Amino acid sequence: MLVTNFHLKRFLYTVMCGFRQLRDVAEIHPARAMALRALERTVDFIERDMPNALGMEQQADVLRYALSQITLDGAFLEFGVFNGGTASSTTVSGGTMTVSSGGTASSAVVSGGNLLVSNGGTAVSATIFSGAERVSSGGTINGATLSGGTVEIFSSGTAGSSTITISSGTLILDDSVHFSGSIAGLLTSGVQNVDLVDISVATLQTLAYSDSGTSGTLTVTDGTHTALLHMIGTYTQASFKTSDDGTTNHGTLLTDPPIPPPSQSMPVMPIQSSG
Repeated sequence: MLVTNFHLKRFLYTVMCGFRQLRDVAEIHPARAMALRALERTVDFIERDMPNALGMEQQADVLRYALSQITLDGAFLEFGVFNGGTASSTTVSGGTMTVSSGGTASSAVVSGGNLLVSNGGTAVSATIFSGAERVSSGGTINGATLSGGTVEIFSSGTAGSSTITISSGTLILDDSVHFSGSIAGLLTSGVQNVDLVDISVATLQTLAYSDSGTSGTLTVTDGTHTALLHMIGTYTQASFKTSDDGTTNHGTLLTDPPIPPPSQSMPVMPIQSSG
């Protein structure tokens, strides 16, 4: 390139020298030298102590190799929904699906696996046939349908003001005192349970139910902890039965057993005359 203007030529020369200096510094900078030295030591360690280690370029290669080493039958699954991600209509039939901070799982179906909603994660309208949906501290569920299996909301987990419908299975509330959602479905056939882990069955007081027509509020207290449960459906105070939940805390297991059909009613014994 021919440059006749002296000032322009000097400017271009200065720029080119600057770029050359930057390149030289990058090549001989101590940080670069340290990185190269660390790489050499890593290679030496692998050659000395891990001679049979496999080297893989991509994460997918690691996953494929790990799956190829499993000799047990069945489905194996471990994946997550992370910050800003959304999983829609995912079926979890084994392993664990984790919804992390900023992630959302919508309309997931749990059939034999676990749906874990961790701090900052949200699960919307999950259906649980078997297995469990577990909401840890800071996690949120927005509605759920239990058709078997378990939904457990740990302390500081929340269902907000959403509704959990139970056709069969168990809803476990580790902190029922602060549960703000609604519970529906206890009037249907099947086995429905609500486990109030923080309400001691040993000091359980008489239940109270405030009827509002098609819904109401059930008050459950052990004298120290009081849960106000919003129930959707038509109930009476006598509808609800309680028992020990069988845990080490001896919490309160709440059920609304269905009325047995006439064939299962207690037989009426005729009155015999004394004559």
